[in-house]
Amino acid sequence: MQVFLVANSPGELSGWVKPITRTLKQKEKAIKISVIIPPCQYASGMEKEVVSGFPNVDGVAGPTDYL
Repeated sequence: MQVFLVANSPGELSGWVKPITRTLKQKEKAIKISVIIPPCQYASGMEKEVVSGFPNVDGVAGPTDYL
């Protein structure tokens, strides 16, 4: 199973993306999780690097990766 999560601000990444990826991996070890980060006026510019460090995330696409 492949899951794509879309989150665009530092608060979303730490507030729900990280906990949800942990829960998904606990329930289904074979799941592949990718996080898509669209442009955001509140972004620090470090979101892609931060999410890349999340242990349960298999792929990350930042704003410049798809626009």
